[in-house]
Amino acid sequence: MDNVIPFVRWHQIVKPEKTESAYYGPFYEDMADAFGEDWVHEQFPMSQGVGWKIDFHLGHPQRGGIGIEFKMPRSAPDMDRAFGQIDSYQAVYEERLLVVLLADHLDAAKQSHFVAHMEAKQIRAMVK
Repeated sequence: MDNVIPFVRWHQIVKPEKTESAYYGPFYEDMADAFGEDWVHEQFPMSQGVGWKIDFHLGHPQRGGIGIEFKMPRSAPDMDRAFGQIDSYQAVYEERLLVVLLADHLDAAKQSHFVAHMEAKQIRAMVK
């Protein structure tokens, strides 16, 4: 995780996008340049039959890796849904989970609440 965080911080968002998924391509390219395409997996299935996919899995696909989840909530109900989903990801990735908050649609108070919620659950989070 300590090797990955600087590269995620380094990744620049050039312009705000309307959807969370619009951020995936440029992020994938930067991570693939840094770690190699074989080690960066976009929309990685969490487990058989559940249907949930984490935005990015860095590492060997059949072994423990680092999970990176983008979140772009626009309202309090969106944040609540995000928190529930992140709980599921934390159950799999434990301390190897990183949440990237795309905060264009949140005021400072909601951004702080989101980050504090992640910190309370010992999940690393960064605001972009």
